[in-house]
Amino acid sequence: MSGHPTAGTAIDRQGPLTLLPPTPAIELTAVHRRAVCYGAHDTGALRETESQATPTKLLSLVILRLPDGSLATFVVQILGGGHRYERLDGVVSQLKLQAAGAIRLCQRALEVQGRNVGYDRAEWSMSSLETPSALLYISHREASGGEPCLTPVGELREATRAICQAIAAVETDRMAVPGHLSEAIGRLLLLFMLASELGAQNRGDG
Repeated sequence: MSGHPTAGTAIDRQGPLTLLPPTPAIELTAVHRRAVCYGAHDTGALRETESQATPTKLLSLVILRLPDGSLATFVVQILGGGHRYERLDGVVSQLKLQAAGAIRLCQRALEVQGRNVGYDRAEWSMSSLETPSALLYISHREASGGEPCLTPVGELREATRAICQAIAAVETDRMAVPGHLSEAIGRLLLLFMLASELGAQNRGDG
């Protein structure tokens, strides 16, 4: 049953990201794996095909997804405060798909850059999980303290910044690329998790 939110509820003040519980990084491994797999529905390519592309090419494909993703993120931020909206379903599905596609492409860029340069890809993959874990704890701490909390739009903005920094670093500072990519993946993973949670709520799961 669809409805309108009650103005001034706690979840509205805290923001939609507080729908996600604080989670240790190691427990996000399965979520990351699901996001990368789900992203194939967006990219339409096999891992072997994506792995033949350059990091710059992969990340340019991420940039192409960001305008539509920013619109979906804005709508979710305004309307996704824990309430069920029938018209939100399509936007949530779009955000989940685009976030997953961007995660998949960033992950492939991380793998290709690691193969080319020789850094420990497993270490940076774990680093990409530490980012959303830390942000979830920060989000709940800020919400409980009455401070401005993290927002979906803000997370997409920071992910975009990190992706642009990674593109610029490919030719000038190759060892800086994995740090930028792990941050981007981590922030995008928050959006994927949020879209998954909102989708489940709208379907009435659980």
